[in-house]
Amino acid sequence: MIGAIVSAITRRPLVYHLRDILSPEHFSPINLRAAVELANRFASLVIANSQATQKAFIEIGGNPELVQVVYNGFEPERYHCIASTLSELRQDLDLSDRFVVWHFSRLSPWKGQHVLMGR
Repeated sequence: MIGAIVSAITRRPLVYHLRDILSPEHFSPINLRAAVELANRFASLVIANSQATQKAFIEIGGNPELVQVVYNGFEPERYHCIASTLSELRQDLDLSDRFVVWHFSRLSPWKGQHVLMGR
C-alpha cells in the first residue's frame, strides 16, 4: 500500500507483488478494499505467486488485465538428498519406521497446518 502512494507521488511505475490470497477470511474489509483499489489504480502490473492468488485478486475486484502469475523460483537440486543421508537422519530422529511429511511455510491457521498435524 505504501508503494502505491510513493508511486503516485513520484510518478514511477509500480509492480505489486501479491503473495497472499485476498479474501474476507484472511483480511478485514478495509484492508481488502484498500489493497485492490490501490493496485487497480496505481499498479502497472500485479504479480501473483499462484493461480489461486490471481483468482482471488480478480474475484475481489482486481483488474484481470493487470495480474499475471509468476511462480516463486527455487532450485530443486538444492533439496535432493542422498538416500543414505535420509536414512541416517530418520534413524537419528527415531523416525525409521514412521511415515514422514515435510511442510514448509509460514505458520498460519488459514494454511491448514492443524489439518496436517491431525489437530
